[in-house]
Amino acid sequence: MKRPHLFMFGSGLLLLLTLAACGGGSDKQVTASTGGSGSTPTPEAAPPGCAPVPSGPPPTAAAARRIEGDPPGSAATARLDEIILAAKRPSEVSLFARRDLTNEDAASGDAELLQRFKDSGRLTGAQYILSVDGQQRISLGVNQYQTPAGAKSEFDRGKPNPPPNNKLDTTGLGDDAVAARITLGSGDQAAYVNNVVFIRGCYFVTMADFANDPNSKGESAINFAKALDDALKAAK
Repeated sequence: MKRPHLFMFGSGLLLLLTLAACGGGSDKQVTASTGGSGSTPTPEAAPPGCAPVPSGPPPTAAAARRIEGDPPGSAATARLDEIILAAKRPSEVSLFARRDLTNEDAASGDAELLQRFKDSGRLTGAQYILSVDGQQRISLGVNQYQTPAGAKSEFDRGKPNPPPNNKLDTTGLGDDAVAARITLGSGDQAAYVNNVVFIRGCYFVTMADFANDPNSKGESAINFAKALDDALKAAK
């Protein structure tokens, strides 16, 4: 099966960036009384979007391959697939293919970028290609970080800063979100892309929707992003 390759990493190429984020729970603790003279430290509940990250290989090869493309290589990325599958997609949006994006995969040999991922606590991630009305159109990145601060650092580093006329409505999406219409090229070679970026807890999510419509409001991409946001909040 031929699969589109929509990745690029680095400054100036956020449009095609497929990063996202989540991580384990908070390392803070609260003290609960035991009714005696001592106390027992009790882990603080993880915030929405920061459920504990599973470790090890996928449960079974059959269970892991829920979406076409490269099967998950770990329990952590298999769990990302389960979250994606749990999202209530708009009727026009379907899943086409997926692949893991480990730190090494995402850095593509860039030692500085790999170190940045490690410093920010990026744990793992995956890329998904989505179809809209049967056309392969959206590159989605879901990346998992150790802490919300790590996810926020990548969001702040990579979020678009569009002029008001190209900013899309992301009301109610994520802990923070930005979406923009971006034009690549000019004239007859121009391509119009909706770039949607948001964070939820320990996840940093990016979407590049090749809508090819200069007046697009990005409804399909943003509605899917909101459904994914709900699934991230509900993930255990």
